[in-house]
Formats: sequence, structure tokens, C-alpha cells
Amino acid sequence: MKPLAVVLLCILLVGCASSPAPSAAPPAATTAVDSVADVETALAASGIHVAATEDTTPGDSSCIRGSPIHTFALYREPPDATYDPGTLPLELLVFASPVDRRAYEARISSDGSTITGEGCTVIRDYVATPHWYGAGRYLLQLVSDDPAIVAVVAAAASRLGSP
Repeated sequence: MKPLAVVLLCILLVGCASSPAPSAAPPAATTAVDSVADVETALAASGIHVAATEDTTPGDSSCIRGSPIHTFALYREPPDATYDPGTLPLELLVFASPVDRRAYEARISSDGSTITGEGCTVIRDYVATPHWYGAGRYLLQLVSDDPAIVAVVAAAASRLGSP
């Protein structure tokens, strides 16, 4: 059953990659680097200190209009540290505006594992429960079953602006 699921996912992703690229988003008032600093400050105020940040902005293969203008993985430990499910990376998606973020967020399934676009669907299989937190131009994704971490990231998101 697993090999069939992998094949289906690959077919979906190829279909998404062949879709026309969305038009470029207008430049945001705040740079992506400033955005990371804002999010790191909010996380630190909530008790999570970021040890490493990795730019994970995808190419133009996204099938979802209004995709983030920039994405980052935020690690509580360096990425090469020993794996600990409580320290999975946080993903930060930065949008041109809160309106763009809300439009993207509306395409995320209630269980957080599926994002739909025009003519395609992106399905991810997570090792824990995905949680999405939107505030202002930011959308944070946390994959964790640790209620303490979930609460801390939710508190940090609330510091970033209105939903």
C-alpha cells in the first residue's frame, strides 16, 4: 500500500510542477530577513530560542496561487543535531500581505495535511500532527504532538499580529 501512495504523491507533484507559475507577488514592505527576526523575537518571548534558520523558498513550481514570497525552517537545535521529535523544525511562510496569507490558509485542510490549488493538490505525510498558526503576513507550521510546544508556538504566533 505504501508504494502506491508514494507513486500517487509523485504524480500529484509532477502535475503541480507542470502548472503555470503564479504571477510574482508585489514586494512586501518588510524584507524576508526582517520577518525572520520578528518571528524569532516572538518565539524567544514565548520561550523558544531559534538555533538555526534555513531558507527553504521553493522555486516557481508551486501550483497554489498566492504562495508565500519566502519560506524558512526555524530550528530549536542545529539541523544536524541528534533527531528528537520534540524539536522538529518550525516552518515560517511569509506573504506579501495578511490577505494573501488568509487566502493561502483557507486552502489548508482541517487536518493540516493537504493544500489545494487550481488543478492540483499537495499532500504531506507527517511524523506528528501538523499545526498552522496565522498572524499578519506570517504563517507558522509546527509538526509536533507535544502539547507544551504547541502552546508555546501558538503564544508566539499571537505576538506577531492579528489573525
